[in-house]
Amino acid sequence: MARHTGNLTAAYTYAERGAAAAPAGLVRAQLHAWALLPTLAQQGSDREAAAALDVALTELEADPGGQAPGRFGFDEPELALHQAEAPPRSLCLNPGRGTSSGGDRNPDTRVTRHHFWGSKSLAVQTRLARRKRHPFMLKAFVAVLICGGVAVLLFRAALKDGAAARKLRRHGIHTRGVVVDNVPVEERNSGANVAPIIAFADRQGCRVEFTTRIRGVGMGLATGREVPVVYLAHEPQSARVFTRRHMLGPALGMAFVASGFLCAGVVIAVL
Repeated sequence: MARHTGNLTAAYTYAERGAAAAPAGLVRAQLHAWALLPTLAQQGSDREAAAALDVALTELEADPGGQAPGRFGFDEPELALHQAEAPPRSLCLNPGRGTSSGGDRNPDTRVTRHHFWGSKSLAVQTRLARRKRHPFMLKAFVAVLICGGVAVLLFRAALKDGAAARKLRRHGIHTRGVVVDNVPVEERNSGANVAPIIAFADRQGCRVEFTTRIRGVGMGLATGREVPVVYLAHEPQSARVFTRRHMLGPALGMAFVASGFLCAGVVIAVL
């Protein structure tokens, strides 16, 4: 009321007291933008008005409530509105007093203030735009981090499996095994996914049973089928079916999935 009646000194006093007593967050942001900013602008105190605007922006950005439901009503559009309304009042002339209500008769001074507030307006819009992007940027960063982490773990597992397959090819003992059973391991709409159980005898004549490390379409082994087997002498349970699919399939499958996660992370980061 004091500001609208032209009593800028009283208006500034009331605004300053309110801003000093206001709690941190949206309440303090609103008092700086709604009370201090236009009053200082009408007084011609552009630098002090800019400081009040910076405080309002900082409090708005730091408020933990943000855009949560039930929050206090002050928000970014209202701040931008107060900032947009302040410059014209500081530049317009007051016919009753023969001087500008917030400034100077000198056109150069008004032009300087116009450029000053123009730069402040650009800074405000930039900060508000960054604030709007912060939630998305945070989610994108978390998504990239998750995709990258999963890709690294899968690539590591693929390398480890590939190294084990290479060791079997170089130092493994070759023999023949028989598929003695196919055990259901997972129920799906299309039917039961089964794991073939292969049995063979090691060098000591002990019976060893193992299952394949990769299953799916084209990987099945019929019960009773004889298959080539390779194993390490000191670790018979490391045995694998000695075919290209079963030796390289696990590592290639994990590397393929890891590449998918890596590509997804790159796409999220770029967008």
